[in-house]
Amino acid sequence: MKIINYTFTNSTSLNNFIRENNIQNSNQTFIQMFYSEISDTNLCLEVRDCIKQLLPNAMIMGTSTDGNVASGRVEDNCIILSFSLFENSFANTFIFNDTSIFEIVMYLKKHVIKENTKLLVLFANIFTFNANNLINELNKYLKGVVICGGYAGINFESNSSLVITNDNDDAQLVVTSIESDCLNVSTNYFLNWQTIGKKMIVTKSKKNIIYEIDNKKAIDIYEYYLGKDVVDGFPETGLDFPLIFMDNDIKAARVPVSLGKDGSVVLSGNIDKGSEVKFSFANIEYIEENNLNLLKERKHSISEAIYVYSCVARKKIFAEYLNDELSLLNHIAQTTGFMTYGEFYHNQDNQINTLLNTTTTYVTLSEHKYEEFKFDEHEIKYNDKQKNSLTLKALSHLVDRTSLDLEHRTSELEKTIKNLKKTQKRLVEAEKMASLGELVAGVAHEINTPIGIGLTGITHLLDLTQDIRKTYEDDNMSVEEFENYLNTSEKVSKMINSNLSRTAALVNSFKQVSVDQVTEEKRIFNLKDYIDEILMSISNVTKKTKLDISVVCDKDIVISSFPGSFSQIITNLIINSIRHGFNEAEEGNISIQIEKNDNILTLIYKDDGHGIPKKNISKIFDPFFTTSRGKGGTGLGLNIIYNIVTSKLKGTLICNSVENKGVEFIIEVKVEEVKTK
Repeated sequence: MKIINYTFTNSTSLNNFIRENNIQNSNQTFIQMFYSEISDTNLCLEVRDCIKQLLPNAMIMGTSTDGNVASGRVEDNCIILSFSLFENSFANTFIFNDTSIFEIVMYLKKHVIKENTKLLVLFANIFTFNANNLINELNKYLKGVVICGGYAGINFESNSSLVITNDNDDAQLVVTSIESDCLNVSTNYFLNWQTIGKKMIVTKSKKNIIYEIDNKKAIDIYEYYLGKDVVDGFPETGLDFPLIFMDNDIKAARVPVSLGKDGSVVLSGNIDKGSEVKFSFANIEYIEENNLNLLKERKHSISEAIYVYSCVARKKIFAEYLNDELSLLNHIAQTTGFMTYGEFYHNQDNQINTLLNTTTTYVTLSEHKYEEFKFDEHEIKYNDKQKNSLTLKALSHLVDRTSLDLEHRTSELEKTIKNLKKTQKRLVEAEKMASLGELVAGVAHEINTPIGIGLTGITHLLDLTQDIRKTYEDDNMSVEEFENYLNTSEKVSKMINSNLSRTAALVNSFKQVSVDQVTEEKRIFNLKDYIDEILMSISNVTKKTKLDISVVCDKDIVISSFPGSFSQIITNLIINSIRHGFNEAEEGNISIQIEKNDNILTLIYKDDGHGIPKKNISKIFDPFFTTSRGKGGTGLGLNIIYNIVTSKLKGTLICNSVENKGVEFIIEVKVEEVKTK
């Protein structure tokens, strides 16, 4: 096979060209018609009709472009006819208008794809057809079918694209299949766009529309990082900074097509929610240095034709550099193609098709097997660069190196933050265990006294019993002695029972509160009773103060939640008040008020202590912030409360305080309704 490119001038010249090159009137002649910056669509249709008259059996597919690729260069303001002349391969063209994606795929599967189908060439109208959805369905039902082509170029004056065939003047999609028993087809692409800036997450999208990035409006992200002037010039200005992400195991890009009124950005292809994206730019030095190396690594065979479909962004940014890129391919074989708004690419490694942007995709074709093409044996010359181009190259190099430094430092910072979070987590756990240790020590101290009294009482009662037994056995016991024994025994027994009951209550409250703090399991509990248990478990601390603690809570509030979290919140708030709100031996009040409306539980904690200075209010929930580090403060008490409320309980926490007028914490959390009998 071979490719012959012809720039249209007039019908007579076209007639002579076809005759002189002995172009056959059959479907072994495949004609791609490219027209760049031709505003008169009637002229394009007239050229098509002229071809039909001269070669009625040839397969024609044409598209508007933003640059025609021919013989290793980009040509504008012209109509180029590219004749693929096959010896043993055959082309068939199919038109689709107002047809669902699924119907197209089923039609291709049933009527088009055959065992010897080597290639599908697709041209699509970007305004009326979502080729990305078609490609995704092709991967499901026709995996392994090789496709190429792209979205038609845009006429910005009319904001339209045009795709035509032999028999259609305005198609949404045109597919040409190439059938052959000997055609060798290989697909590859160049991207080499340099990512810049931080990694972002697409948090809301639908097909090719991005609504949110990092939970912010997409348009706000573009404007924040690229500036208002770039956004105002969309879509042309957006071509300079495509979003780069991984799609079907290859690096892909998306450029903006238009803006939505809701702050969304319509892209040239789909990006799924959750995709990691980064802005990118054309690092010309990197691209120029690596294109040749990539071609050498790919070890191309000498071919007979190359179809090229290159993104208009490369033309816009590269200027004369793009011709250097295309001329490299033209050393392998004659090239033909166009500048697109989305390139259709087949990944031969995983047999999956993908929509790309800002790339140059190319398909090498040959009906005969040839030896490997060796670039080292050819003299590769680049065009001389203008001074402003060299300046752009230097700036690109500067931005590239700065970006790499930034990414390196960001990576190191992320590692540091990760380690700090691990350390913080360990310290928080240590703080919790230390708090539990204080609780254990306090409870041990609390139960020591009643147990000691109980032991003393038991010992005294045993002595009395032995004395009265001896008196009884000697038959010397009087009625008065027996009555004294009974009265004393009753008093001692009551004292022992009272102290043992107190001990049992302390142990029970400690057991429940400590288990809840360690296991952090969800269960059903009565909130008022549980708060009483919490206060009892820390009574060894509170009784040493002159603080009056009051609780206002409906005794019938029963919830399903994490009791250990409530224990940690109330314990930390009270300890925080004792440490920071009042001086030693200072009188004061602490109130805990709880209300429940439907499934919203509101806990209001107040003390009338010293309050918090205005300069510290914004920092009190920060980890490790404390004003009493010399007195043993870790700065984790309120941070633990904040994390419990916002993360564990999914609630909100507000602090109000005026210095010397106390402090107020308002906590609101959702709780599960529990019906009581």
